[in-house]
Amino acid sequence: LRYGMTPFGTPRPATVTFKADYADLDASGIGPLLRLTDLKLLGRADGRIDLQWPNGHLDQMRGSGQTTVRAPEGTALASAALPVEPIAARLEPLPFDSYSGLPSLPMAVDVHYTFDPAGITFDQGVASTEWTNIRFGGRTEYGGRSEFPFEVTSHDWQESDRLLAVIMSAVTGRPSGAVEV
Repeated sequence: LRYGMTPFGTPRPATVTFKADYADLDASGIGPLLRLTDLKLLGRADGRIDLQWPNGHLDQMRGSGQTTVRAPEGTALASAALPVEPIAARLEPLPFDSYSGLPSLPMAVDVHYTFDPAGITFDQGVASTEWTNIRFGGRTEYGGRSEFPFEVTSHDWQESDRLLAVIMSAVTGRPSGAVEV
């Protein structure tokens, strides 16, 4: 963890820098941090974040970061290609509850991003559970304007739909229920 402010004694505000590297963190805290309250990740996270802004002007913050989540050892993750033999879907509790969220999910994630005062840009990234593989990248601007294309390969449409509902709930700030598949 590094924090700095330099230079002092000039007419312009000093530049504040904040840098953090993290390794082998419990990924279960990522969901709540990103307002993905119904997402309970199982895995370990590594990454970094680098921020800078003119002192007193947090609204001018710029930076970049990268996060990698490793699924628990031995977890078989969905790939972007469908296998010749289908993978058995997870058993859905009955009766169906649109808002039940997801069980704890082993997941692998690789995301790289930059941000500026207007929004966040994501390089091409990937997130995989045992039944869902998502490739994504794009830009989201604060205040709503976004272009964020993604591709999903699903081995279990119900799990994939629940995952999408959790993400939509975080983005919109309103509960989004899953559709029974």
